[in-house]
Amino acid sequence: MKTIDRYIIKELLKSFFTVFIAFVLLFLIFDFAVHAGKFFSKGIPSREIFLYYMFMIPSLTANGMPMVLLLALFWSMNRLNRNHEIAALQASGMSPTRICTPLFIFSALLAVANFQIDEQINTKTARKINRFMDKVSGHRTTDLIEKQYFYTDTNDSRLYFQKFDPKTAKMGPKVENARPGEIKDIPIVWDARGPGGEEVMKILAVSGEYVGDSWWLYDLNVTRSTGGRSISYKRRRMYEWAFSPS
Repeated sequence: MKTIDRYIIKELLKSFFTVFIAFVLLFLIFDFAVHAGKFFSKGIPSREIFLYYMFMIPSLTANGMPMVLLLALFWSMNRLNRNHEIAALQASGMSPTRICTPLFIFSALLAVANFQIDEQINTKTARKINRFMDKVSGHRTTDLIEKQYFYTDTNDSRLYFQKFDPKTAKMGPKVENARPGEIKDIPIVWDARGPGGEEVMKILAVSGEYVGDSWWLYDLNVTRSTGGRSISYKRRRMYEWAFSPS
């Protein structure tokens, strides 16, 4: 990386961290001011309140990153322009595209990092946040996940289930001797999509679980788009699912 690239990135980083810290602190202070009375009236320990706001930071990061980056870009570029540094760079033969190249690279890397924060960290902290809010509102805390949609692959295949217990890695209610065709509300639905987004298979199942290193569905019906054939199974191993309960 050339000296000028490092200088531009340094200027952007100074603006970026200033805006990011201000954004996070303002939100946390405002949220605490709104909810402090409820926290203390419920007798929530200070340590739990502190952890709650720590768990909020990844969510704020993922949701606020585009705005923070935009403001940082405006601020850093305005500072360079006010000091006539951009004019000096252009006078030395650098085009606007070349000047912005390190900014494009930094933004692309930040987008990848933001995606990882949203996918890897937020999915873990969201449950802790929900448990804390359940405690504040007086609801019974539970790890049970209900009525969720999940996109399972790059083809936009959609998995829907009414209930999932992460402790037992089981989907759907326990139903004995049930047939999918006899159930009005199917607990598990999977719409499998091809590379072009077209539906290739649809599965309706009563229940499922993660055993060993594979998902199994029980009392299910499989309909394939090619030929429109529909086959019922008592149990089926889901080779198509590469994801784990986490």
